Amino acid sequence: MKPLLILAPLALAACAQPLAPAELPAAELAPVPPPPGLLEADWSRDLHDLLPVLQGCLARTPTPPAVALKAWPMNHGLAGAWTRGADGRRWDCTAQLADGRVERLTPLAATTQPPDAGAPIFVPDPQPAPEGACSHNERARDAGGAAVGWLSYRGC
Repeated sequence: MKPLLILAPLALAACAQPLAPAELPAAELAPVPPPPGLLEADWSRDLHDLLPVLQGCLARTPTPPAVALKAWPMNHGLAGAWTRGADGRRWDCTAQLADGRVERLTPLAATTQPPDAGAPIFVPDPQPAPEGACSHNERARDAGGAAVGWLSYRGC
């Protein structure tokens, strides 16, 4: 038993040493996968249908580049979206679901609560995906599979 007790501290010390990236197994270098059901639980599940509205509303947001905070289908062939311009100002947009033609764009009051903390923001191409330890980014694609931007989830 005593030889094991002597070797145990050496084994623990070896485990505490970080591995260089070249020494890490490939699975440890891969990005952390999103939690199961991530895309099914938020507004982005309707991304393909809402894409014309997102594109129209983002194009009309006064201070580009803009991102979409959320979007939702409405009645009568319309959909809504909240956008945020480069200056941080947020906008409420209503557009035609079929072609993205904007019918109304109004500033959101500063007191308006932001969307759910776990909901993604849509960052359109050619903007890069947000960086940082708290961001989990998924490539957003249109119905044909072409990349159209990023869905960025905040984790912190």
